[in-house]
Amino acid sequence: MVRPIRIRINRCSRKFFYPEHGAVSTGISLKVLCDKIVVGLLLSVFLISPLTYGAEVTELMHDNDKPSANLSLPSGIAYGVTFSPPSASWPIRRVRIFGLLSGKVVEGPGQDVTIEIWTMNGTTLHSSVHSYKKFKTAPNWVDFNIDGPDVSESFRVVVYAPGIPNVGGIVVYYDLSLSSSYSDTIVGRRILTNWNEIGYSQNTLSLRSRINWMIRVCSTSVAEATTTTTTASQSSIPFLGSFDMSRLQQIGGVAATGGGAFLGWFFKTRKRRLISGYLNKIESTVKDQSTSPEERKKRLGKIREEVLDLLKKGKIEEGQYSMLDTKLKDHIKELA
Repeated sequence: MVRPIRIRINRCSRKFFYPEHGAVSTGISLKVLCDKIVVGLLLSVFLISPLTYGAEVTELMHDNDKPSANLSLPSGIAYGVTFSPPSASWPIRRVRIFGLLSGKVVEGPGQDVTIEIWTMNGTTLHSSVHSYKKFKTAPNWVDFNIDGPDVSESFRVVVYAPGIPNVGGIVVYYDLSLSSSYSDTIVGRRILTNWNEIGYSQNTLSLRSRINWMIRVCSTSVAEATTTTTTASQSSIPFLGSFDMSRLQQIGGVAATGGGAFLGWFFKTRKRRLISGYLNKIESTVKDQSTSPEERKKRLGKIREEVLDLLKKGKIEEGQYSMLDTKLKDHIKELA
């Protein structure tokens, strides 16, 4: 038979710590308990935050958020944008479009926004229909969540916007900040090689080599991409009672030092993963026998521009850029 053990607690050990009196408890005081709770919370914040905000690339784009002008396409004609995934099995979960409503869009067949994901040879990987009502009469980013595929090769986002000639439709803006265009105009399922076919103005045609539709693709849905920032104050943590706030600052300093070291390690690891993803992309492009050498050279040239853009944005280092650029130039020469 197990006999119960009785523990007698001296009443003196129940003292709490009050800074103004300087009394020290001989038992487990409220201060010690609060110290442990706060340390745990701070460490959680510093360790979890880098994982939240330092995740892999979640949005691909060919614009600098600076619209140059816009174009409205009638129903049956689509805006197409080519992207290269930053890593293998990159999920497509959202498409963003910068545009507005123009004129009156009549509800009915053909008056919705159709979003498709194509392989580079035109195979449809995803197709979904969305309401045009998300667009407003003022230009803004509009988000459409989609259950898209996980991609490892270059792909094309195709947006068939609603519209009736001389009535109205969706206007999509374009950006001219890049020296190369990753955008196409698509009639039915045919990619136009000559934009003269649908009567673009001479000014638009003269800018063809730099036009990039302001259409982006994301690996997160709208709900997953939303973050909430909260600021802690004394009034928001009443359970601390008369806890010594100077002590809290000391604990925060220690946690920040550890969090900073972790953050540095994490971003170095993130850059390595990014480089690894681009190396895989380069090799898969070179070995893709389903496309002509000329097409592969064109894709490698676009990857070179992407790599340069990563360097300018500080996402990769000079040595990493030099290594990727050298590899790309060598492969382009081999395909010549």
